[in-house]
Amino acid sequence: MRSKLILLVLFYLAAGQAFPQEYKIPKNSGKLILNLQHVIVTGYEGEDLVFINKTAEITAPDERAKGLKPLKPAGLEDNTGMGLHLKMNETDHVVTVDMIDQQNTDFFEIKVPRGISSVTINTGRPSVFLRKEKSITARSLNCSLEISAQGDVLLENNTGPLNVSTYHGNIEARFGPVMEGPISFITSMGYIDVTVPESIRATVDMATGTTDGNLFAAEELNIVPVEDARNRYDAMLKRVIGKINDGGLHLNLRSTSGNIYLRAASGL
Repeated sequence: MRSKLILLVLFYLAAGQAFPQEYKIPKNSGKLILNLQHVIVTGYEGEDLVFINKTAEITAPDERAKGLKPLKPAGLEDNTGMGLHLKMNETDHVVTVDMIDQQNTDFFEIKVPRGISSVTINTGRPSVFLRKEKSITARSLNCSLEISAQGDVLLENNTGPLNVSTYHGNIEARFGPVMEGPISFITSMGYIDVTVPESIRATVDMATGTTDGNLFAAEELNIVPVEDARNRYDAMLKRVIGKINDGGLHLNLRSTSGNIYLRAASGL
């Protein structure tokens, strides 16, 4: 079995192809801060934080660098073996993960135990090699989630609360039957497309700030404008504030230059 693994690694070395790397630590509580540009974050029933580099390439070691220590612009040390620096603050129960090289275009998948109380994702300044696919995907998280991105954001079956903002990207979100507010989605250059349960109880505030942007909502949601919003006029905004099923959690949707779509999922 071991000889087969060695042969497989040698094959990838020769071909210069991607070979997924995995790193894990026992952690099922506290907070997680991810300063990464391209990442999929998934909640799961487990006890470990699992980090997987989906696109890392295995390369032969540089013989000339033998005995020397690699230096990185950020001054961080790769203590995971996969291009990441991981810092654990036991006092505040916070795990912070940084990329060693901000120009690195590797794509990471991170599995987050259900016991983690909050996840924060910050992509920082966009790389000149920014990928065209979704830069951030978060799914099946039952904790507080905050995202500050430079690119598209895809959200699937997260409970909330959620605070998501992105520059030059779209936000797509689909919720399951359990939602916890407040929920805020803001993009400066892109559309917002959100699907919520038909039975949701929410107060929704939707606004787009351009003449080209428009607001759309499913008829099944039957949004009833709130009294103080019916006569409100802003020359710079197209805005609707209303209640769904008599109101409830706060749902804030903002785009400065794109359409906003609010859909209903039947049976939820």
